[in-house]
Amino acid sequence: MALFDGNQVVWVGYKSPANSSKRFLSFSVGKTVTAMAVGKAICEGRFTLDDQVSKFIPELEGTDLGRATIEDLLKMSSGTWQGNSDSTILTADQDQRVRSGSMNFLDVLSMSKVNTAEKNAEDNPRKPGEYFAYRSTDPLTLGVALNKVTGTTYAKYVEREVLLPAGIDRPGIIGQDRSGYGASDGNVRLYLEDWIRFAAWVKANEAGSGCFSDYVRKATTLQIHNKSKKSGPAFEGYGYLTWTNNIERKDSYWAVGHGGQRIGWNHANSRMLIVFSNVENYMMDLYNLYADWTALGDPK
Repeated sequence: MALFDGNQVVWVGYKSPANSSKRFLSFSVGKTVTAMAVGKAICEGRFTLDDQVSKFIPELEGTDLGRATIEDLLKMSSGTWQGNSDSTILTADQDQRVRSGSMNFLDVLSMSKVNTAEKNAEDNPRKPGEYFAYRSTDPLTLGVALNKVTGTTYAKYVEREVLLPAGIDRPGIIGQDRSGYGASDGNVRLYLEDWIRFAAWVKANEAGSGCFSDYVRKATTLQIHNKSKKSGPAFEGYGYLTWTNNIERKDSYWAVGHGGQRIGWNHANSRMLIVFSNVENYMMDLYNLYADWTALGDPK
């Protein structure tokens, strides 16, 4: 865990076997990395928030997923199948096929089960943009779209446009399938100090000016309500692949990963928190700690 204020690390601690010489896997914290990469591509003019997915992924033409916009995907609101109970969309067999290279993420997204709209309470297909449902489909689709529009792989684009600008100092690992499509729903491994650099870079851009800073401010504020609380029960809303409106500090925004991975920011000051863990049973204590940490020095 680390507590830091802007570029100043106030406290950092490791619990064995974790240490400063090991990389830490993002899990779904990597979704926020994907959100930042999408913002960079938008500011380069490669696509817009209103563009439909099928414009860049012709393999999805005529599907419900293909009719969703880039912004719908960023808000986890494509309207498609909600996925497995853990938000993944692969069966065990499909997972092994992706790992072996006999299947890739685009093949997965091309399956009708994945790209067809779910029914709403009135038994009508859900329209893109109307309902938040946390799943891997939307970020994986954005990862494929990045490959298509940038002419390079998700991993290389994230390295060039996100991690290197963030100032990472040591080698990282970005997961992808054997076709070069990124595991853009969360598979980035960095050393803790480089995760700190990433977090500080996001915060610095939130406070900046220009296209990308405008995007970061939008990405880190509520864009859609988390009405069902099926996922993220401690959050009332979602921005762009980033959780918002934590119940302990409403103006905070969070990158959240399965197993206890968290990065917490807030809009009022530059105090941040990072934790990587293998249990989630202390999250309310963590959110309380973050609320106390960020309130230090605030006017009474």
